Formats: sequence, structure tokens, C-alpha cells
Amino acid sequence: MTIPTAPFEFEPFAPDFDADPAPIYRRLREEEPLHYWVTAPGWVVTRHEDVAVAIRDPRFSLNFWDWEHAPPQPPMEERSLFDQLMARGTFQVQDQDHVRLRKLVSYALTPRAVDRMRAEVQAITDEVIESHASGLGEINLYHIADDIPLRVISRFLGIPQDQETVFWRFGVSTIEASNPVLTKEQRAEVLVGFDEGVAMLEGVIDHRRLHLGEDFLSGLILAEEEGQRLSKAELISLVQALVAAGSDTTVYAICFAMLDLLEHPDQMQLVLDDPSMARAAFEESLRFNYVLKVGNAHYCREELRLCGRTFHKGEMVVPGMIGAQRDPSVFPSPDTFDIRRDLSQSVAFGGGPHYCMGAALARLEGAVAVGSLLRRFPRMQLAGQPSFSPSFIMRAMTDLPVRLGGPS
Repeated sequence: MTIPTAPFEFEPFAPDFDADPAPIYRRLREEEPLHYWVTAPGWVVTRHEDVAVAIRDPRFSLNFWDWEHAPPQPPMEERSLFDQLMARGTFQVQDQDHVRLRKLVSYALTPRAVDRMRAEVQAITDEVIESHASGLGEINLYHIADDIPLRVISRFLGIPQDQETVFWRFGVSTIEASNPVLTKEQRAEVLVGFDEGVAMLEGVIDHRRLHLGEDFLSGLILAEEEGQRLSKAELISLVQALVAAGSDTTVYAICFAMLDLLEHPDQMQLVLDDPSMARAAFEESLRFNYVLKVGNAHYCREELRLCGRTFHKGEMVVPGMIGAQRDPSVFPSPDTFDIRRDLSQSVAFGGGPHYCMGAALARLEGAVAVGSLLRRFPRMQLAGQPSFSPSFIMRAMTDLPVRLGGPS
């Protein structure tokens, strides 16, 4: 295979990348929309039309074991409990098994089911804001954002309050173990609380089968497709996937949404004048400041053509989501933060067979967090520039200093 000489090397792990990656993606999109990323190794696409194909075409897989450079797949019995459950989740199962899982989940994760959580999400958010910000003049807004998603997911699943600490440890283990660059020893260390969490979930599932409620877990237990229901392992795998995909991403999305509003006072005023615009502000921030460095790696399951090139089975294609979300052919004046723009073509939550199953919940959390913070502190201002922690996957904003300015 001939690898073209790139005009520059794509370096999403450079120290200054996270603060403003848009110019790098603009250059790729304009000069080399199909870029060979030597570090991966794989191909990065950055135009909206190409990204849309990559994330929606069923000939692509998200399963790491479909990559041509993947090591031999270990037998299931030799894998850790974490990896065994991941293998049964929506990211790795394929074809009819994947379709079945998605259908069963869709029965439980309806907009109505999520909307029933609105009052609960509001109460959690208000409690978190009060616990972190009461009586203070300056805070790190990241700490508020970081305290919301796992609490919401726990309540969404109906985890008993006396087990929430165990669930929190399970959630943190799941998030940290998803980092693909951890050594075997590091991975074992972050998974210390995982097995205990699985045992707790098994007990909750057994109890919930006998005492169904209106929570998401009860909905999954009841879901049925052509006489088939989810096994206990599949139920836990779906919880694992919900935590992995819906916690850190939502934390950073809330941070970026607040940063974007604070840096654009005219847009912040629109939300202050009309609180119903909080969701629009959150969604526009997902376009303007997408939280992942790049998109999830996709692997060709068969020969196909994309961006004028023929890809063979096993090659990696990485959607450059930030490039797609700033593509001027789809989003006029893409470098302008405008909460009133048309976002019908946004790919923030993916698309096709792997569209984010927790999108509705993330939207609810983000809108409530943004609206609540601005309502509580309408004179909030930045107290310094954000900073980022090293991350293989995320633009991990872990410091967002703000002056609260007092409540309304």
C-alpha cells in the first residue's frame, strides 16, 4: 500500500490541541480530507459527507477485533470480567445480535421514559450546584459538571440509595478501563471496584425481576423482541455501555457549553431571556466544541469506497468529528457560535446502527445543567482560561474557573 506524504502530521495528543483543534481540522478538511494518520495507523476523514457515511454505513464496525492490526482475539474464558461483558455489548456484537440488542434497548429508552426523569435530574442538579457553590465567590465549574451524570444514571437505573457508592466505583472503573492505552497492570488497578459493582447489579436485577418499577432497568427486563429477552449478562453489558458512553462525555459537554456561553455574552443573554433555549445552547456547543479529539475508530468489514479511495477489509477509518461539525458546506459561518442555527445535520451523537443510545438522557442532563447554572448565577463570568488533563480520547477540560457573581 502506498502512503501519501502528508502536508503535516495530525497530532491530537499535542499539549495545545484540546484548547482549539478547529484550525487543524479546517486545514485537513481543505487540504487533505482523507489523511493517513501514521500514529493510529489509519485514515482520518474530515468532510461532513464522508464522516456521515463512515458513521452510518453498516459495512463499518466499531469492534476492535475487526481491525487488521488487532492482536489474536483471546478466548472468552481468558478475558477479564470487564472484557467479557464488553464483548456482549452493543459496540462489539454484530449483525442480528446487534439489531436485537438495539431494538430491545429502544423499547426501554423512549423519550417518554427519559422525560419522566426530568424532575429527578433537576433535583440532582440543584443539589449538586448548592453543595459545590453555596457561599463561594469562585469555583471550578468542572466539579459541578463531574458530579451530575453518574448520579443521574444511577437514579435512571433505579439503583438503591445504599448501593450508590458501589455503583459509583463501578462507573469510575468502567470509564477508566475504557482507555485503550492502559497497560495490563494499570487496567487491573482501575478495575478494582468493577467486580463488586457487577455483583451488586446482579442482585439488583434479580430483585427487580420480582419488583418491577418505572426505571430504565425495569424497562430493559420487560423488553421483548420476537419472544427473546435480555440475559443478565446482556443487561449488565448495556449498563456498562450506558456508563462508558454517557458519563465523561456529558461532563465535558456541560463544561464546553458553559465555556461557549461565557465567551459569547450575546448568546448567554438569549438563554437568560428565554430559559427554553438552554437545550439549543447545549446542542450548538456539541457542534462548536465537540468533546472527542477524534471520533470512534471504524473498521471495514468488507471492501468499500469512501472519499475516492478503495478500502480493504480490516482497514481503520477514523471520523474527524470536529471537522464535520465545522464543515461550511453544511453549517454556514461554522466558526460562529449561534444557538439559533439549524442543527438537523449535526453528527454529535453519531448515526446509523451505532447512534448513541443515551442521546436523549445526555440532552436532558445538559439542558438542565446549563439552564440551572445560568438561573442560579446569571452574572457568572470566566475567572481564567480552561485547562485540560491528558486523555487519549477526550478533550478533557478539568479546570474551568468562574466567578459566580452572586445569585439572581
